[in-house]
Amino acid sequence: YDNLHKMLHTARLAVDIAVRLSSEDTAEDQRLSDLRATCYTQLSHALRVSGDFKAAEEAASTANACLHRGTGNPMARALVYECLGALRTAQFRFHEAVHVCAAAVEVYRALGRADALGRALVGQAIAVGESGAPEEALELLFESIPKVEGNPQLTLVACHAVVRCLIDAGRVDEAACRWIELRTLYARLAEPKLQIWAAW
Repeated sequence: YDNLHKMLHTARLAVDIAVRLSSEDTAEDQRLSDLRATCYTQLSHALRVSGDFKAAEEAASTANACLHRGTGNPMARALVYECLGALRTAQFRFHEAVHVCAAAVEVYRALGRADALGRALVGQAIAVGESGAPEEALELLFESIPKVEGNPQLTLVACHAVVRCLIDAGRVDEAACRWIELRTLYARLAEPKLQIWAAW
């Protein structure tokens, strides 16, 4: 995420390779469809982060089409759900985002994938908070934080969302205390976007 040009280039390269792979074996071709779904999902993420929502929507739609031609692999399905959830949140379509993020959470929970579950919970919580339910979002965030502790940037995103939801819930004093705890983490992760959040 710190080099958008490289992110886009890598995602496009992955898609170019994946669409050229083929097999006459039905089962293998279905597995290749799962791979294409994953690659188009990453391209959609890269396009969304770059601000090209129209192209991101097209890539997400292609990922979903590839998914339907695939094996039904739950990880591939959850990745597509996460992709759609992040895109819908960026498009301010929060109620749709809540729905697809919850679907990703359900899959990861069933698979026992704590790392992916934590990430999906953060996405769901942000969508829930933006849709006007900060207390519900806080419950999701408090569940997610122990699961993302190994990822400092995702931890910061989750904790920042906690502060935002506390403010939206009218718990301003608690939000101020949380903010004080977060300042050292903001200082350590000197990305421009995170610094803007810190100033906010």
